[in-house]
Amino acid sequence: MSESTRQSRLTWLMTSLLQSGTKQDVEPYAPPARDVVAEEDALMAVLIIASQLRQTADVIGPSMVEHLTELLVLVRDYIRPLPPAPGGPDGEDLVTPDLESLVTELRSQTAQVGLYVGEPGPRPEGV
Repeated sequence: MSESTRQSRLTWLMTSLLQSGTKQDVEPYAPPARDVVAEEDALMAVLIIASQLRQTADVIGPSMVEHLTELLVLVRDYIRPLPPAPGGPDGEDLVTPDLESLVTELRSQTAQVGLYVGEPGPRPEGV
């Protein structure tokens, strides 16, 4: 398989998910696991994206980098829970309340704009 075909197909998939995510009538979609992507692969992808984001701060702005990095932290914690970050009174972990706050914001924002996680749309010819 050529790299351009793979990129086209995966780009189409993400674009389709973004487009279907605005439809309220879409049911959540969970196909059977493919058992291709290992946990370590997903963790490495998150780190690569985070690294690339930091390098684009002068283009997209530091506040966007921070926002997207926070979202990557959610993904990372879902894949493998983050280590604790003690720092509160009595040395309590501050990551959990930060994640709770971020998830609350995310859910509120997605509900306001009408985003939903659904099945991708029809695949274009040749992809």
